[in-house]
Amino acid sequence: MNQDELVAGYERLGGPEAGQAARALYGNPTSDDYAAFFRHCLPLYSRKGDLSSLAASGARAAMNPVATQRFFAPSGEAWRFDHRNRLSRVECPVLVILGEHDPVTPAVWGREVAEALPAGKAELIVFPEASHLVTVDEPEAFAAVVSRFIAAR
Repeated sequence: MNQDELVAGYERLGGPEAGQAARALYGNPTSDDYAAFFRHCLPLYSRKGDLSSLAASGARAAMNPVATQRFFAPSGEAWRFDHRNRLSRVECPVLVILGEHDPVTPAVWGREVAEALPAGKAELIVFPEASHLVTVDEPEAFAAVVSRFIAAR
C-alpha cells in the first residue's frame, strides 16, 4: 500500500474532505477522525450509494480501533507488507476482481497483482462502474463471474 496514492484516490473521488479524512485515519486517528472517515470516505466504497448491506454485516463484526491504529500507524504493517515479489510463485488459478472506482484498493494495484502472477494463472475481471464493494455495485455480475470461475475448476 502506498499512503499518498491511497489518500489521492479518496480525494479524487470524494473531494478534499475525503482526502483529509483518509489521511487522518491512515495516520494516528482519533475518534473524531473515525467519524470523519465514515462520513466522507465510507460512501465512496459503493457507486450505488446503498450501503445497507454493510449495516447488516457490520452488526456481526467487532471494530477494534487499537488494531486499526496499529495497522495503519506511520510504521504499521499496512505500509510495510509487500507481497509482490512472492506472486510469481503462485501455483493455483487466481481470480482478480476489481472495481475501477475503488479508493480502498485502487484498480492500478489490482492490475499490478494480476500482472505479477505467473502467465496463465490470473484472470483479471474489471467492473468499470464499481467501487470497492463490487458485490453491492454489481451483485449479479459478480456472482456470475465467481460461479463461472469456480465451475471451470
